[in-house]
Amino acid sequence: MKSILCIALLALAWFAYARRVAPITYPPCILIAEEPQQTGLTPNDASFETGKFHLKPLAHFTLDARVLHRKVYRYDRCAALVPVDLAVGWGTMSDQAVLDQLKISQSARFFWYEWQRLPPISQDEIVAHATNLHLIPSSRALEAQCESLRSAT
Repeated sequence: MKSILCIALLALAWFAYARRVAPITYPPCILIAEEPQQTGLTPNDASFETGKFHLKPLAHFTLDARVLHRKVYRYDRCAALVPVDLAVGWGTMSDQAVLDQLKISQSARFFWYEWQRLPPISQDEIVAHATNLHLIPSSRALEAQCESLRSAT
């Protein structure tokens, strides 16, 4: 009886975890239309410390995008500063109909995409509407939020 209860609890835990990390899908043709925006600094933008690093901002960056893939790094050389990379897409690279035809992955601080027969959109459009972000969270709470983001594919 105990073994059946243990198996049931393990199955329930696995189901809850799988639901929590499952990719998010949307109906086709729902796009994030806005392009990323980069603007200059203001006089209030000072250098700051995070961990043992001293950082100087170079610009402001605003982006609405779908998370295409998330990779958490723990042991590479950059992990102390940049623990999370996000592959993100906007415009046509936020369309579920396009994403369903691509396999997106990340390794070695790069993001990769591939398709089976023909690309769903041109390679130029893929490159123009997707990027890999190396995130530097300013707190442990923000780092945990970044690590919990769910992808679209």
